[in-house]
Amino acid sequence: MTARGAPSTEAPARRGPRRSSLFKAQNRQQRREHRHGSQAQGQGCSRHRRNGRHRLRDRARVRGRGRQARHLLHAQEKLDALIPTLGVDEDHVKGFVVDATKEDQVKAFVQGAAEHFGTIDVAIPNAGYEGKVAPIQDVEFSEVEKVYALNVFSPMYVMKYAVPHMLEQKSGAIVVIASAGSYTPAATMSTYCSSKYAVAGLTKCVANEVGPSGVHVNYICPGPVATDMMLRIERDTFGPDMPHEEAEKLMAATALDKRYCKPEEVAYAALYLASEVSAHTTGMPLHLDSIVMG
Repeated sequence: MTARGAPSTEAPARRGPRRSSLFKAQNRQQRREHRHGSQAQGQGCSRHRRNGRHRLRDRARVRGRGRQARHLLHAQEKLDALIPTLGVDEDHVKGFVVDATKEDQVKAFVQGAAEHFGTIDVAIPNAGYEGKVAPIQDVEFSEVEKVYALNVFSPMYVMKYAVPHMLEQKSGAIVVIASAGSYTPAATMSTYCSSKYAVAGLTKCVANEVGPSGVHVNYICPGPVATDMMLRIERDTFGPDMPHEEAEKLMAATALDKRYCKPEEVAYAALYLASEVSAHTTGMPLHLDSIVMG
């Protein structure tokens, strides 16, 4: 005991933790446990969502492969049905279904043809895609990739794998189907025309490479050709309501004969350039547009 107001020399009595402190500590622990539990549950839900997305993507891939397989089967059936109507001996023709934008498939196609016929004398890269008609500010890069894949890279693949066979035998011909767009620019068709400018340059380079070995390489430049491609271009340019006859008058207005090129005219030109008759012509375009160049 000490007198009131006198300093105490006794150590203060130890007190237990305050009740409020105990509650705070317990609450903090509960919050941590709850937070960790929520995170674990959230991670579990997130994993379920990710797994669900993976399953959906896998199903989409399977469906995509199924559609592609059906498409290839249908294409092969159409090709098999066409071949007997050509009037060509079976040992002179063989059909292959190929995605011309895939290098491995083009390689297999060229090698398969070489194995079947024993050699490759002529290669004619013919696949093409016009792309979407659009001013430059509306051009989508994905569309540019599609156009270049078929119009530039595909002919490159064909030449890459056909040329070794021709160099080995020191003869052969390559005829690339290019376009009047290889030398004539057109508004709203920058993607297509630039791809055809590129394939013209590619063809000339290859002609310089293989010419000394007896291989001649040329390219055909048709104007508008009466095919489904031109019908699509007409619709993209003039809309679906303009009759084909009126659209052809406008599209072929610069041609002296005021008409589209016929597919068989392209075929006859390819036959000429593929033959030995044109062996002294290489790196040159053959124009099929009924236009007199200056």
